[in-house]
Amino acid sequence: PEVADQQEARALQDLAESWFMDNAWYYRETAECNAFYAGAQWGFWSDSQRLWVANPRTLSPDTVRLVVNLYKPIVDQAAAILTQDDPHFDVTAAKNEGRDTAASEVAGALTKYWWTRHRLSDKYRLSGRQAFHTGTCFIYCYWDPSKGPIVQTGEKMVQPPQIDEVTGGPKMEPEMGPSGDLCFDVLPTDSVAPDPSA
Repeated sequence: PEVADQQEARALQDLAESWFMDNAWYYRETAECNAFYAGAQWGFWSDSQRLWVANPRTLSPDTVRLVVNLYKPIVDQAAAILTQDDPHFDVTAAKNEGRDTAASEVAGALTKYWWTRHRLSDKYRLSGRQAFHTGTCFIYCYWDPSKGPIVQTGEKMVQPPQIDEVTGGPKMEPEMGPSGDLCFDVLPTDSVAPDPSA
């Protein structure tokens, strides 16, 4: 069993190594974009460490390398121009009838409310800046059970326990909790492993 486990671990390691070598260009280019944005373009990509490292060729430990970063304000300004207006949501009815028209108005109002409540304008601008900066943007959508309006999720026994005079059983009270909500985050491009076959 130990030999089989070692062989499986080695096979997984070889697969990870070959996958990274096939996709190293992605991480190298992303690291280079991030370095230029941060004013650290004097570094270089290290294949052995698989990250962007500072250039060791400095005059002394006290040397301060002066950097005039023209890249960062260009990216910030261009992204701000591209994302200065929020997207416009327009929910139309399938049929021009009373119920369909009313439903479309409710759906449109809910969409605008959801956009405002979750402050999606900030994430919209972040995704635009990241897409302009690195050429790639990953938006991760997920269901968060810890968010959403507080609703009744069930019942629980009253503490300390009491007897219900009507039913003769334990006295219960409503159990409240979040109902969950749809969320999304803008992921750092260097923390995502893209599948080239997808």
